[in-house]
This record gives sequence, structure tokens and C-alpha cells, in this order.
Amino acid sequence: MNSNQKPTVPSTLVNHILPLMDQYGIDIEAFLSNVGFEGQHIQQELITLEQLFRALKKGQELVDIPFIGLVIGSNYNAATYGMAGMAAITQQTIGDCLKASARFGEMMMPAIAITWVEYEDMVGIRLEENFALNDFSATVAEVIFSSFYENLCTLTNKKGNLHSLKFNYEAPQYASIYRQYFKCDVEFYASHTEFLIPRELASFPLDLADIDTAKLIEKQFYCLTPSITSALLLSRIKNLVKSKMASIPHINIGHIGKELGMSGRTLRRRLAEIGTCSSEIIEQIKKEQAMLQLKRSDKKITDISYSLEFPDLSSFCKTFKKWTGVAPSTFRTSFRNRKTEGIEITQVDQYLKNKPDLTKHAYSLIMQHDQFN
Repeated sequence: MNSNQKPTVPSTLVNHILPLMDQYGIDIEAFLSNVGFEGQHIQQELITLEQLFRALKKGQELVDIPFIGLVIGSNYNAATYGMAGMAAITQQTIGDCLKASARFGEMMMPAIAITWVEYEDMVGIRLEENFALNDFSATVAEVIFSSFYENLCTLTNKKGNLHSLKFNYEAPQYASIYRQYFKCDVEFYASHTEFLIPRELASFPLDLADIDTAKLIEKQFYCLTPSITSALLLSRIKNLVKSKMASIPHINIGHIGKELGMSGRTLRRRLAEIGTCSSEIIEQIKKEQAMLQLKRSDKKITDISYSLEFPDLSSFCKTFKKWTGVAPSTFRTSFRNRKTEGIEITQVDQYLKNKPDLTKHAYSLIMQHDQFN
């Protein structure tokens, strides 16, 4: 496999949302042309990760629906993900399926680190950005979680089987739709973004379980997916930066490349192929660390700023507001108030009351998947 190939994903991730775009009056040919394709359908089997994000962002721009991520993800099924989807649903149990989905998901989307997590009474997956997705973060989380949820419901033939969902961003205006659609507790301003199921559900056997088939498909997937090296590279860089940040002031691409045994120029080229750069990765780590310290510690904001190598408090506050939309002090206060007082969320009918018909139709579209009650 050529390690210089750009990360690719199945074209079905775009083709499966074209009928949806058509429903909302979007010219499919014009839409595909805007994201670099011709005709009414993407002919090639694989597209680059960059093309996928471009298509999702364009769709978000053209269809003015705040919760468009839920609409897109709820229309994805195992087949949408090609070999990765088939390898996941032929695992032995729901838990194995989610673990496989985490492995394959990170290979397919190096921008997102997807890891398996376990707690006393629940297990699931955690999403972390390898580099900043900015305003697109919530949409990506919605697409992934609603897609996993729909497939989980299909495999168990049951709705409402999640333990809880956690999001590390503030509650959007339409947060009540999350709770009505996913049928579980939803926490915002959490330390991590996580999709959690009851621990006992993890041992639920799958009807299509065939370990030999699963291993064969997984082997083929790894052979044909060039983004594996990209995902591993991003994971190594993030771990390296986290471990070296305290001991190497102002860590840069030269330091990182040296630790990885490659020149800064080579590393810069490899990261450009994924669609990022070292400064974006470092900034994302600083954002995560800042949010965690504000949530979990009583450290002074000045000390947090210093620990993250900002030249002064003003610079840190300005950058943090760019990341989250609020000042560090407001973020810390809001998080603690929400943890103690709970979140007041507008009810679905109240939220939809004065919304355009397009938004109401989108809501009915995701709720029509509620077929297992």
C-alpha cells in the first residue's frame, strides 16, 4: 500500500444522502459539481475524506436545517459503510460490533479518533477530534451517533436501548430533539463526547454473527484502506504532543518529525495529504486540555493559560472564545451551574413552533425511523 495515498471512504456516504438532498429541492448535478463530481451519482467506489467533508459541509449550507447531522446519519445503514459495515455486523455481539466500528471508523475518518470506553455499568465509544472541525464538530458527532444508533436498533430490533449520550459542547437550541430521538439521557458540556449502552447489552448476540467472515472482511478492509497509516500517524502525533508539551516549550513540526524519525518537510507533506497541519493538531490538543482543566480543576485561569504556553492571559481568553464562543470564566461557570442545576431545554413542539416547514419535515423524517416500538 502506498502510504502517500490520501485517506478514502466509500462513495455511498455521499450517494446515500442524494435522495435526501433531492427531497429538499437541491439540484443534485449542481450539488455534486460544487464538491468536485459530475452527473447525478458518484460513479467511483471510493472518494477522499476531503471530498466527503466538502459534500457534508455543502449540504449543511444548502439545506438550512440546524440538526442536519441527525437527518443524514439516520439514513445511513451498515451497507453505507461498505466492507467496514459488513465486518461490524458479522461480529459475535453488540459490544464486538461497537468495538469494530470504533476501529474501522478511525481508519475511515482520520480526523476523528474513535475509542472504546468502559465504565462500571456502561460501555461504548468516545469521539475526539484529531484536528479542529470548528463549526462542523456537532454535525459530525450527530452523523456518527445517529448512524450508530439506527444500526444498533436494527441489530437489536428495539428502540430506546442506549444508556446515555454525552457531548462536550453546549446544548443547541434543538437539544430536546436529541432526547426525543435517542430516547435516553443526554448530557452537554461533558468532559467527552460519548455514545454509551448498558453493559449487559454489550453481550447481546448478533443474528449475522460469523467470526470467520468478519475476520476475512476486516483483512480485506485493511488491505484496501490507505487511511490506516494516516489514522495511526495522527494518533502517534497526538500522543507525542501530549507527552512532550510540558518538557518541550513551543513544540513544533521539527520536534515532532524528529521524534517520529522523519524530516519536518516529510511530516508536513503527510499531514497536508490528510487535510491538516501540525499547528492545527497542537491547537486542538490545547483546546481539549483547556476545557478539561476548566471543568475538572480549580486552577486559576492565568495558570491554565501559562501551562498551555500562551504568551499572556489576554491571548488565551481571545483564543478560547474563538474555540467555544465564550470566555474561559463563563465556560467554567456555565459548566458548573449546568452540572448542579441541570439544563433547561426547550420542548420539541415549542422549538418547532415558528420554524419553517423544511425544518418540521426534517424532524418528522428522523422520527419516522421509530419503527420498533
